[in-house]
Amino acid sequence: MSSSRTPSRRSNTRDVLLRTFDLGFTAFGGPPAHFQILHKRFVEGSGRPSLISEQTYQELFSISQALPGPASTKMTFCIAFLRAGFLTALGVFLIWSLPGAVGMYALSLGIEKVDEVLPSPVYALLSGLNASTVGIIALSAVQLARKAITDPLTRLLVLLSACAGLCYNALWYFPTLIAIGGCVTLVWDHFLRGRVGRLVAKMRRPNGDQPAVVDEEAEGIPMDTLPTQSAPSVKSSGSGGVGAAAILETDRNDDSVSSSTTTSSEHKVPLKLGLLIIVGFFAIFTTLMVLRGTLRAPPLPLELFISMFLAGTIIFGGGPVVIPLLREYVVEPGWVSPRDFLIGLAIIQAFPGPNFNFAVYLGALALRSTNIPTIVGALLGFLGIFFPGITLSLGFQSIWRVMRSNRFVTSLLRGINAAAVGLVFTAVHRLWDIGYVKPDAARGVSLGSDPWWVVVAASVYVGVDSFEIPTPLGIMGGGLMGLGWYGAALIWPRIYTHVPSAVHLQQSTMLSLDVTEIAQLNIWEPWFKSAPTNQTVHRVNLAKAWNISQGSRILEIGCGQGDCTVVLASAVGDSGHVTGVDPAALDYGAPATLGQAQSHLLKSKIGHRISFVQADPIEFLNLGENHDTFDTAVLAHCIYYMSSPTVLLNTFRALFKVPSIKRVCVAEYALSASNIDGYPHVLAVLAQAMIEVHKDAEKSESNVRTVLGPEGISKLGKEAGWLVSREGMIVPEKEQEDGRWEVGAVLEYTEVEIDRLILDERERAVINGMKGSISRSVEELGGVKNVRTMDVWWTVLNRPE
Repeated sequence: MSSSRTPSRRSNTRDVLLRTFDLGFTAFGGPPAHFQILHKRFVEGSGRPSLISEQTYQELFSISQALPGPASTKMTFCIAFLRAGFLTALGVFLIWSLPGAVGMYALSLGIEKVDEVLPSPVYALLSGLNASTVGIIALSAVQLARKAITDPLTRLLVLLSACAGLCYNALWYFPTLIAIGGCVTLVWDHFLRGRVGRLVAKMRRPNGDQPAVVDEEAEGIPMDTLPTQSAPSVKSSGSGGVGAAAILETDRNDDSVSSSTTTSSEHKVPLKLGLLIIVGFFAIFTTLMVLRGTLRAPPLPLELFISMFLAGTIIFGGGPVVIPLLREYVVEPGWVSPRDFLIGLAIIQAFPGPNFNFAVYLGALALRSTNIPTIVGALLGFLGIFFPGITLSLGFQSIWRVMRSNRFVTSLLRGINAAAVGLVFTAVHRLWDIGYVKPDAARGVSLGSDPWWVVVAASVYVGVDSFEIPTPLGIMGGGLMGLGWYGAALIWPRIYTHVPSAVHLQQSTMLSLDVTEIAQLNIWEPWFKSAPTNQTVHRVNLAKAWNISQGSRILEIGCGQGDCTVVLASAVGDSGHVTGVDPAALDYGAPATLGQAQSHLLKSKIGHRISFVQADPIEFLNLGENHDTFDTAVLAHCIYYMSSPTVLLNTFRALFKVPSIKRVCVAEYALSASNIDGYPHVLAVLAQAMIEVHKDAEKSESNVRTVLGPEGISKLGKEAGWLVSREGMIVPEKEQEDGRWEVGAVLEYTEVEIDRLILDERERAVINGMKGSISRSVEELGGVKNVRTMDVWWTVLNRPE
């Protein structure tokens, strides 16, 4: 008998491996998309005979959702185990997970060389992959729902679970929703359905009719969820609210159900062994938790493994839930920087296989600062995150073999399955809400922000559903559509960008400055295409107001990414030069860092006219090296960044000590608005300044730290020895976006943050009142998009004769 079964097992092993060998390289899209791939390959067969029945698939789906750990990984392992045994299942697990794990480990080795802001095409590619994944997950949700919905109750559970999943998110929340779904169907099938059915029948029955004899037990569970052995009792019942179609469907599924039961009995875990595995797992878990609580300074590798093991044990809901928990475990202790975490998070979304491979990347980075090889950290992360789910799935096979024919368990699984499918619809929305990846929003924004991503998602949905395009090909096609969008966005603005006319100023002298040409010299991205042109228009207006002439030798204080530098360099011509000084680090800034922007400008056709220095401006001026070459100093929208008015005063004094500098050109927001739609910007700046007073000014990253109006700036300039030569106001173009950015920053502050920063209740009341006023003003204007930037004050300070 054993000799006759050996070829069958070998055949099963070969068959399973043929259906899974490529999944580690092609299973994009996360668990919901993985479920669809597994259904096509093992239930539908994809051109091969079916390996498991629909009922077995639904049971395994429910179990995978009910147990902790990576759901699609557990399901893949369980299917392989049922058909080909433990060794094959272990091999399939490695095939499934190792390619992505190796890729994430490779990323950890090169992360130091990766800029905080990735190359522009990478963001386009990631956004395209995310959009196509949304289409795949949406299709998967619809297909799973068709199988999970067996009656109005399960339809309602799918709806309510999806809605509840959208409204809240916590570690305990998703498993609670799944458990509630199971309890609802259990109570309905065995305690309420028969009673409600008899009550409805009694209300509809004409007076005098005799009630029909009802088999309550058969009536308690819908026919399509009853085990095979229950079918005769249902057919003998004359009434139960189940139509003939359901009875025929049950008969039609008898062979497949029986077949799946036989298959599962070929490769099973004995009950005693399964219980031993489960008990052993919880013994290990308890030991690790005791060590975690008692050791004052555990070795970093042990602490890393315990954290990953704990995450793999308490996580229900897969990758979207594990990410915030892992951030708490590795970023808060300082093992991994927030920057490295966010880069890895953006890239793991585009990797095939389980999202839990993120733990490999984090484990390697956690040991990067020690003498231990990073491969050890990667292995600890891999084992810690995957071991709990795989072990519990294996142990639970023994219990499930006994329980699966129990009618109460069948009812319970019916609700668990429906609630779990509802959460797949939740996953569609969650990825939709963060799928558009941009350098100024590393965590992502809604795909609805650009209509193209809606086109990508819809195209992939229809292509896979109606034209049978393979899922991996559909997702890769979405990535290519993202790259196509990037290429089109590069070309489109150069042809069609409308440049508003510059504001005419009485004091200006005519400079031949081409706004469109200058704007294209800046570093910018397709999704940021309007900002450079609008910013350039404003900077050109300032250059004209200051009367920047050719041949000028300019020292620009607080140059940042070079928004004004590029305009000044264009104005001074080849005979002039601009030196930009900024105290911020080269990795500071968004959507491009200072380092990226400065490197880009230095490579441009006017790069030879520009120099950049990363230093404190006052210290730089006090060094006095070659400063006699400067004749003009410029402070353009940098005063608000300074930590205090004293810093500005000392800057003016340091500039005054350089004899060759004859004038200082200044521009800053005027704290006034000529148009009513600019007042939200004024209020936002004042509110930010009040909040920033309670922070460490040296560590703050806010755009508004010190607020000074025209009179205050002029007073400090005069105190340092300068004289106000001339001044004026510029009303920015409607398209300039500075006001919208600052208003958005204030509205993002929560009451909890304000309460934490500001202890005085009167100050809190003032800030909350200003925030409320901003919110109401924005609402009256029709949204933040209609907020205008406030007026800009400019002046020229001259050295006394």
